[in-house]
Amino acid sequence: MNDLTIKQKEILNVAIDLFYEKGYVETTIRVIADAMNLKPSSIYVHINSKEQIMEWLCDDIEKRFNINLESFDDESLSLKDKFLKFIENHIFQTIYNYKQYEVYYFRNFKMRRALNEGYEEKDKYHRNLAIYIMKLKEICYRYLAELPVRSDVNLEITTGLFVSTSLNMYRWFPIETLGVNISAITIHDYLLNGILEK
Repeated sequence: MNDLTIKQKEILNVAIDLFYEKGYVETTIRVIADAMNLKPSSIYVHINSKEQIMEWLCDDIEKRFNINLESFDDESLSLKDKFLKFIENHIFQTIYNYKQYEVYYFRNFKMRRALNEGYEEKDKYHRNLAIYIMKLKEICYRYLAELPVRSDVNLEITTGLFVSTSLNMYRWFPIETLGVNISAITIHDYLLNGILEK
């Protein structure tokens, strides 16, 4: 969001709250303007459309995803360090910005239903999210395969659960529950508890 003006960032932040509370469809430019005590025409001085606001939101999240992808490809990091980087970059980002991520994921869910088959090819955000999740699964699987997991643990199922939990943790554990001082290694240990040999 560094390339947005101060007023555009203000509009985006207000829109995120409204998209989260009311839904994207129900949040019109007039609703955004009313929340900011402005006339709709004043909003259009800074944006082209409501769709542009959603693009700003999605592009910002994708930049954060790209930071994670860079750490996944950093060969100087061990698999554990890559996973800890993921926790720091993704889980904390989603917990601190849960409204933005919820709007992003719900937008993708609605688009997937609207586009039906081939939605990943038709929509760049779906395509990039699919790449991100695939890379995350690869890192998780390779990391878990290095660990002394119990013999009855299915790594593919465990990897899927790991990834699903990581992607959705912000829904279940708000920052007020986890505490602002919780560390990446603590979350790492929580996720692994129960699958390692004692």
